[in-house]
Amino acid sequence: MSRSTYFAEGDTLSALNISDGTSLWSKNFGGLYSIGHPAVFDGAVYLANGKHSGEPNFLWSLDAATGAANWSSQLLAQWEQYWAPIVVDGIAYTNAGYYGGLYGVSITKGDNAFIQDLAQCDEWSPAYFKGALYTFIANSLNKHDPKSGVVLSTTSVNSTWAAYALRTAPVFGPRLAYVVAPPTLYAIDPDKSAVVWSADGGYSGTPAVADGAVYGISAGNLVVRDADTGKLKWTYVAPADTLTFPPVIANGFVYVASNTTSYAVSIATGQQVATADRGGWLTIADHRLLVAAADGSLSAYILAK
Repeated sequence: MSRSTYFAEGDTLSALNISDGTSLWSKNFGGLYSIGHPAVFDGAVYLANGKHSGEPNFLWSLDAATGAANWSSQLLAQWEQYWAPIVVDGIAYTNAGYYGGLYGVSITKGDNAFIQDLAQCDEWSPAYFKGALYTFIANSLNKHDPKSGVVLSTTSVNSTWAAYALRTAPVFGPRLAYVVAPPTLYAIDPDKSAVVWSADGGYSGTPAVADGAVYGISAGNLVVRDADTGKLKWTYVAPADTLTFPPVIANGFVYVASNTTSYAVSIATGQQVATADRGGWLTIADHRLLVAAADGSLSAYILAK
């Protein structure tokens, strides 16, 4: 399990020791519009940076131990905010494209494997499931050939939701995909290209799936449904607070957060067992809950037991 974490703030990516918060290294990119969410794979950190329209955007591969650049691959894009890329079978996948799209980049030298046009949206990540690549763009779950990026099939949901900044990504259980097109959560059978069930109620963000249940933020609350049927299992309402960020799951607990507070909730009972006085994006690493707050701080907490 990783004992370091990678944290982007302003124009700088920092590597920190999880146990004590000491700095391992930092890299300042300088003069950017945005730095995307980092992802770590096999000793390298991958992230995309955004610049203004017409200026070069890049997908970077950095040595995870030192921060030295392995390579940078130019992306066509304008005013992008990037979520984390994913890496599968020697290819890094990220959103990009001057009018929207999906890039595949070889992780050996940073050469483009493909560019696939898609609707012009940002703040999303692709997913990989059973040998295929998936994107959820403009109310459609697209299945892609992972080598060429070509769209093999599309499953559209019954939604009129329209946004440039999607702030969501598809997730998969053993059989189904789960996507959020506000205000609705959808379960999709990717083999049949069919919606299996849907649930309304002010859903937003990205759901999480574990042990036969799907966890989503609905109207500021945590709502848990049976992953196969969509039947309501239980709901957690934070005391006098509105949950905002996607849930994460570890060791029998689901962690959720508002802008100011993080909560640990027992999956077995649906009851709150602990809180932390920081809210923001949540990550699990090295038996700790990491909270990236809007003020640029990163806090670490020992997981609930």
